[in-house]
Amino acid sequence: MPAGLFDTVLLEEDYKIRIGPLKRDDVRYVFYAKGVGVVAEVEGIRASALIVFRMKEKSAKVLERYPSK
Repeated sequence: MPAGLFDTVLLEEDYKIRIGPLKRDDVRYVFYAKGVGVVAEVEGIRASALIVFRMKEKSAKVLERYPSK
């Protein structure tokens, strides 16, 4: 339910998200009313990241002593 009518200023915020392989540039719109603060905002984030981990190992292991029974 709307809280009423407000005289607002529209602020546009450009921002970048960088977390590991995830890289995203986006925009957020904020409607700010003097004496009230933020009365509305519009933001949409769509982000996905895929991490592929591949490990190849060669090693040699030697039994140092025979386990007791």
